[in-house]
Amino acid sequence: MFINLTPHTLNVRKADGTFLELPPSGTIARRSVERVVVGEVDGVTIYATKFGQLEGLPEPAEGTIYIVSALAAQACGDRDDVLVPGEAIRDKDGRVIGCNGLVRISEVGRGCQ
Repeated sequence: MFINLTPHTLNVRKADGTFLELPPSGTIARRSVERVVVGEVDGVTIYATKFGQLEGLPEPAEGTIYIVSALAAQACGDRDDVLVPGEAIRDKDGRVIGCNGLVRISEVGRGCQ
């Protein structure tokens, strides 16, 4: 079972070329973000981004795959049940209409933060 923890409906192209539509679950997995002023160049403020804890990701459940944003997944590289949308599929006008499969992001030695 797939649970979409993003705010958008995902249209995932399957191996046979058909699409699986995954509506948002109503829960969003996201990381807190803090912007810190680190300087100024020619009157333009320069910020650093500090990412915090991951929120909204349920504990693993047998047979369940959670789909999250790449930013959320990077905070949780040791979980085999956390995937992100694959490469975007665009229509002739450049609009995203789906994605090619799902992708596991792994960062060895990192747990959910």
